[in-house]
Amino acid sequence: MKIEWKTDKEMLDIIETRKPRGLFVCLNDCGFKGYTAVDNSTGEAWTEDFEDLKSAEVWLRIDISR
Repeated sequence: MKIEWKTDKEMLDIIETRKPRGLFVCLNDCGFKGYTAVDNSTGEAWTEDFEDLKSAEVWLRIDISR
């Protein structure tokens, strides 16, 4: 599944509505400096913050049945 870039607002919408499904990342400019990743491949919107993009991508690619 391809990782898609989203804005902060789009990420909040995904977390709240659980739609669309997929893997998402955004640059977080508010408060926490880094990246926010959302795994919504199952509709559960698992969310984590990371200091670097590589770590966010690795987390999104690992299927550990969150």
